[in-house]
Amino acid sequence: MQTFKQFFESYMLPPPKHQQLCVVFPFDGEIWTKEQTKVFNKLSEVFPQSHYCVTIGVDNNSETAIKRKIIEACGVPNVQIVECSNPFEPFKVIKLYDNETDVVVLLLDDEQIEQIHNKTLFKKYSKSGKHLPYSECIYYVKIPTNRSKYAFNEILIKYNKINDILGRKQFVNKIFGNADFDQIDKLLNLKINS
Repeated sequence: MQTFKQFFESYMLPPPKHQQLCVVFPFDGEIWTKEQTKVFNKLSEVFPQSHYCVTIGVDNNSETAIKRKIIEACGVPNVQIVECSNPFEPFKVIKLYDNETDVVVLLLDDEQIEQIHNKTLFKKYSKSGKHLPYSECIYYVKIPTNRSKYAFNEILIKYNKINDILGRKQFVNKIFGNADFDQIDKLLNLKINS
């Protein structure tokens, strides 16, 4: 298994020569759905020469493992999902970068932007101009939402009531989009039966 850094070095486009750009999607929702997948898939278009990842909080081991596997089933590569004690303080990720040259950008929704206490440390990201390294400033980009419109238990209850495979496939497609049905089905049944 490649490390996070090796993955970026071998898979991503070469970063800009003057500085590396690390884009972090701190996910604090209960369950990853097709809305988050759309945002994640857009990153390669918006930040073509950057390294990007999803950070998730470490709850209990079983919850974190299921959350991680659902994100993977939705198409996010395993090495781009990083478990952190606080997804909004992704030290595990940013320590791979040089704090005197490299730039860190967080993807935040309106509610998260409102909660930023240190307004001088956080600045809105703009593609124009030279950016400050993360020792001086952390940038953010506003995204529509960082939360699912569904609660995990609500999804489990509805899924458990569907008896036929076609109905379950339609439900998974509605909630998770073009995800790996077999993997999602296995994870939801595992959670239902636990």
